[in-house]
Amino acid sequence: MPRLRMVSDLARRSATPTMLLVAVLAMLAAVLFSPAVLLWIGRRPGYDWPLLGNVGETYGAASAILAALALIGVVSSLVLQSREAKAVRMLGPRSGIR
Repeated sequence: MPRLRMVSDLARRSATPTMLLVAVLAMLAAVLFSPAVLLWIGRRPGYDWPLLGNVGETYGAASAILAALALIGVVSSLVLQSREAKAVRMLGPRSGIR
């Protein structure tokens, strides 16, 4: 039974980088093919490009807000990590924490 658990853990650990790679490649493909898709859409009648441009501007604002939130998360993580490192240094080398 322990061998089965080891194989399961190994499969789970190796699946995570694979899923991350697939996600990155999918995003890269979406970025690379989006101009061609937009040209295809633009050739079809009935599309109001100024309206679509305004929608794109809205996504730009949402993107800026999400980027700001991510930056706040990174900064707070760094502050927390700094506090933890300071606490470990104050405990000294004989505390048993490595």
